[in-house]
Order: sequence, then C-alpha cells, then structure tokens
Amino acid sequence: MTERGLHRWRHLVTHLAIAALPLAAIALSGCSKSASADTVPVFQVRLGHYTIEPAELTLPAGRFELVVTNVDAQLPHSLVLLKRSTQVLAPGQSQTLVVKAGQEPTVGDYVMFCDVPGHQQMGQKGVVHVVDAATLPTTAG
Repeated sequence: MTERGLHRWRHLVTHLAIAALPLAAIALSGCSKSASADTVPVFQVRLGHYTIEPAELTLPAGRFELVVTNVDAQLPHSLVLLKRSTQVLAPGQSQTLVVKAGQEPTVGDYVMFCDVPGHQQMGQKGVVHVVDAATLPTTAG
C-alpha cells in the first residue's frame, strides 16, 4: 500500500470510529450489571479476516449480551446487527453489546455485517435468527 493509500485508510478508519461513537454510546448505555438474580445469556461473536463466526447465530427474543471480539491480526472490524453497532474494533479489541428489557428484538431473521467499507462485500456478513426464548435449549452455566 502506498503512503497516500495508507493515509487515506487511516483517515477513513478515524472518521468511521468517530461516526460510530454515538451508536456505541446508545448500545452501551446502561451496561452496568444489576444485582438481580436473573441471568442474562451471553453469546460470543468473533470478527476475523472478512469473516464473522458464527456466521449464523440464534438469539433469544429477550434480554442478552453479545461479546464481540476482533480476532483478525491485521484489520479493524465492526459489527452491525439488530439496529446496534460496535465501534470499529482494532485487532484484539472486544466490546459487549447489551440488549435490556424494553429493547428486545422481535422474532425473525436479520442480517449482521461489518460496516467497514468493502468488508461486507468481501463476505463479512451473516444471519441472526431471533427466536422465542422458550424454544432455545437450556445449558448448565
């Protein structure tokens, strides 16, 4: 990559990070844990080199947390799903998205993708299936 191309890339990533800040603030508002006995399911998503793992994710229609980690050693990535977005994550960086009571998505299928320019077109996308929480199998914590 030329020096000019590298400068343009850094400039673009900086602007994307700044543009994502309000979305991240909304997504993270109220992230503090409550002293409630209710357990909220936690799901893991890994952003790789133009990949999202798992590429197909089933989530409950109720409250949950989604821990998103950029496992790509080279590129920044972000995740957009269910009208929420992470910030642009540097390699190795993580962010937790919290879906609280009153913010639950409705049952249905949704697209998730990286919104760094060009990444979705390179295949960094997947599907989220939101299902009635009662239909998900329970696992021992």
